[in-house]
Amino acid sequence: MSVIVEPTDLADHVGDRTTAFVMSVGASGQVKVMHAAVALGDGATMRVELGPGGIRNINDRPAVTVLWPDVSEGFSLLADGSAQPTEVPEAGRGWVALHLSAAVLHKAPGG
Repeated sequence: MSVIVEPTDLADHVGDRTTAFVMSVGASGQVKVMHAAVALGDGATMRVELGPGGIRNINDRPAVTVLWPDVSEGFSLLADGSAQPTEVPEAGRGWVALHLSAAVLHKAPGG
């Protein structure tokens, strides 16, 4: 079962969660899943803290998916968007801006 969510309404579903799973695609086409700190912004924007591998991925392929598991009554929240390219910081981790274009609450069958 799926329920469409406006990206501007994510805060209503995410609440005070400060982490999520961010998925990007590497040069080989393999999906990279990262557990990341997240901060919702105004409207359909957010920031995520990624390591150097995640930042390299989004610089070359900016499409991302963000997953918040089990946000409400067995529903998980998935949001698709694009990342704004940024420099890989010397410290290895950095914050990246995302613009979200679509979101859905999803419940697994039988869930």
